Amino acid sequence: MTTPEIPDYRTAEEKRVADRFPRDVEKHEMTVLHEDGLYRHVRFQQPGTSIYYFDLITWPGSLAIKGDMDGFMFSRIDDMFAFFRMDGYRVNPTYWSEKIAGHRNSVMSYSEDVFKTQIFSYLDDVARDEPERAEDVETARKRVQEAIDDGDAAYEESVRELLRELEEEGVVSDSWEWDLRDWDYRFLWNCHAIAWGLQQYDAAKKAA
Repeated sequence: MTTPEIPDYRTAEEKRVADRFPRDVEKHEMTVLHEDGLYRHVRFQQPGTSIYYFDLITWPGSLAIKGDMDGFMFSRIDDMFAFFRMDGYRVNPTYWSEKIAGHRNSVMSYSEDVFKTQIFSYLDDVARDEPERAEDVETARKRVQEAIDDGDAAYEESVRELLRELEEEGVVSDSWEWDLRDWDYRFLWNCHAIAWGLQQYDAAKKAA
């Protein structure tokens, strides 16, 4: 019997970071700067450069990650290393983001990929449901593609302006409700750093 393929529900940004992260840390080395029970300070860094370095710092009830790719603080249980082990070294951005201490707005950011998926899907629906508007839809497609080709679609402000214009022309409606965000690249990178760093830490402990 053929084993059914497990669907990959990761977003485009999740896949991008998962592919890139191993290359960013392939030459990193681990240094335990401090360890006293739940008080830990562990550094991961390529010798001779601070590019992509990061520190994992824990104290009872919290874990902070800081380094070249920004930083975040998480709070949940006394031993946060144990918390992040619960997913078996797998990244779980949805659940982990709920444990961020303080502001959580930085975990999501505008995504051109989300915009492209949403606008082209919307225009496909209009073309299917209102065939008499085929010419308007085709014109809108060209304008969207021009924004992509010119690099304007990389910026949410430009995209929102384009959507407002398409609304005024009656091609698009209620676009202000569209959520054009995906997980922020740096947040995902730090999630991978926590999972990978903890795996290196545990492997070193086991080998000791």
